[in-house]
Formats: sequence, C-alpha cells, structure tokens
Amino acid sequence: MIITLWEEFTRYALVRIGPGNPEEAVSHLEEVWTSMYPESPFNFNFMDERIEQQYRSEIRIGKLSGAFTLLAILITCIGLFAIAGHSAQQKNKEIGIRKTMGASGSSIITQFVLTYVKWVGLANLVAWPLSWMFMRNWLNNFAFRTGVQMQVFVFAALISVFVSVLTVAWHAWNTSRTDPVLSLKCE
Repeated sequence: MIITLWEEFTRYALVRIGPGNPEEAVSHLEEVWTSMYPESPFNFNFMDERIEQQYRSEIRIGKLSGAFTLLAILITCIGLFAIAGHSAQQKNKEIGIRKTMGASGSSIITQFVLTYVKWVGLANLVAWPLSWMFMRNWLNNFAFRTGVQMQVFVFAALISVFVSVLTVAWHAWNTSRTDPVLSLKCE
C-alpha cells in the first residue's frame, strides 16, 4: 500500500516482502514501479542494509573502544605490577620484621592487598560519575534510548578489584615467602 498526497512528489516506497525469494519480489516491484512511474528510475535497498550502513560508524567506534580499553587495561596491569613489585621490594625489611615477630603470610598478603584495593576503589568512585555522564550523553543521540545500567559499573569495579588483587597478591606472596634472615642480615 502506498499513500501519497501528490503523485509527482513520490520518490520512495517502503515494501515489506515475505520470506522466500527476494529476487522475484524485487523484479515484480520493478515492473510495478516502471508501469506507474516510467520517468523515475527504479532503485532499491534492503532496510537492514540501510540500517547497518547508518550504524556502521557506531560499530567501528565500538570496536575501537574495545581495542583501546583492552590496551588501557593491559598498560594499567603492567603499571600496577611494577608498582606492586617496587613496593614489595621497598617493604622487604618490614615484611621480614613482621615475619620474625610472628605474622603469618596471609596477614602480610592481606595488609599488602588492602592498601591497593583502597586505591582501586577510590579510582572506581571517581570514574563512575564521569563514565555515567559520558555514556548518558552518547546514548541520548539515538532515537531509541536505553539507560545506563548500574550493573555495568559494579561489574567493572569487581573486575578491576579482582585484577588488582591478583597482581598485588602475587608480589606479596613472593615477598612473604622469602626467608626473613635474608632481608634482615644487613641490619
């Protein structure tokens, strides 16, 4: 069904075709179009291709964002690994004294990890409002909007805490396993 006000201004027609043979349907549509509008050429597009073309830049931005996010996470993990290693080396004597005084390896690891988890938690608290505003502004550009779900932020926080705990705990575990005599022999 085509509804027009003025026949001379007709340029587009949206036609829904059933499943099956789209080539046959397009050839039939071309016959009908040329019989009704012989002066206008018959050009057709499939709606899913047009929609994909409109969102191609968004898909590209999504892929680039994912790649840069993975790169940022990798750089952050390397930096956290280096800082935790340096900090463990600096606290080697302190850990040796704690072990000599009877501290367990798990308490040393827990104390070491909690120091970094506080900083990761603070970073998440700073990042949440900024990323929420950015996502809300970006999503407002679309005709059909969706809200930013809080679960995304909680999931990101859990992942960042998990990665930081693994990174820092590894160094703390290695340092807590060393013999306290070796770290204190120069004192």
